[in-house]
Amino acid sequence: MTAVIRCDSSIEIGFGHIMRMLVIARELKRRGMAVIFLAQELAGNGITRIENGGFRVIRLRGNSAKESFDALTVIGSVDLLIVDSYALEKRYETALRKCVKVIAVFDDLNDRKHDADILVDSTHNKDKNAYKSLVGKHTKLLLGAAYTPLDTQYAAHRALAMPRRFPPRKIMIAMGGTDSNNLTEKALKTVANSRFNSAAIEIVLTSRAPHIKKIRNLIDKMEQKARLLIDIDNMAKLIIGADLAIGSGGVSSYERASLALATVTLNAAQNQNENISKLNAAGAVIATDNLAQTLETLTAETVANCEKNAFNITDGNGATRVCDELEKFLTNSYWS
Repeated sequence: MTAVIRCDSSIEIGFGHIMRMLVIARELKRRGMAVIFLAQELAGNGITRIENGGFRVIRLRGNSAKESFDALTVIGSVDLLIVDSYALEKRYETALRKCVKVIAVFDDLNDRKHDADILVDSTHNKDKNAYKSLVGKHTKLLLGAAYTPLDTQYAAHRALAMPRRFPPRKIMIAMGGTDSNNLTEKALKTVANSRFNSAAIEIVLTSRAPHIKKIRNLIDKMEQKARLLIDIDNMAKLIIGADLAIGSGGVSSYERASLALATVTLNAAQNQNENISKLNAAGAVIATDNLAQTLETLTAETVANCEKNAFNITDGNGATRVCDELEKFLTNSYWS
């Protein structure tokens, strides 16, 4: 069987879409499927990260269904098309249906219609009626954090997740792979001026982040021990070693939650609003728009409660569940 994954990355989009699709791609490959990516060559893209993961990428000039259709035609028989892009919707999917057997869509905005056989939205506590008027009556919905696709390293490290130290001796700052708004600098300066200024700091970014030079210069001037980590592949181990995180509210929030790392969460993009709100309501993150005040009032009890609530959000096995459902659907479709 052959699966094609359509997703993008850039300085503005970030790397969240390709990172979760790489997880799905690895699981499908493990099950014997050939996996090919379709991706635009946007500024600051992470296409080389996909290729370094061992997957072929067909580079696109734009979002037109025709260009994707032509690419699929060249590939030949395609069993599964997975679409993970806020820029694409029903018209794109319908145009490609004639050359694929099954279409799966990953979304978390529920703001546009889809022509999908399966739709995955891993937002915690997602309303089951969110897509009622946006998909066909036969679309299978996989909703909630149980379907969050996380790398196998997260489930493997859960036994080491707690307890953490308070006051924190090590703080992780992870504001997204590219952090185009440079919230990393804000977080770094705030921690340096807080009561936690003796904690070691680990900052996580990708090589495509536009403000790396600023962060390096800031670290060089700081008295506090801090190190910048670029393009790491051992995130679970770093999360286990941290006592507190300051992070964004995207896919990485579930990585930290699966390993019970309490996170003071800043909103890095409008599309993170619902996710942050749901996780905050569950006590699984500490959402704030005033980081300095939150750090000054943070208590051991608040952090401990956040750790426990986060740990219960997802067990790290979402990719397995999603791919189980994809396999069932593919098998059934051949008998229909």
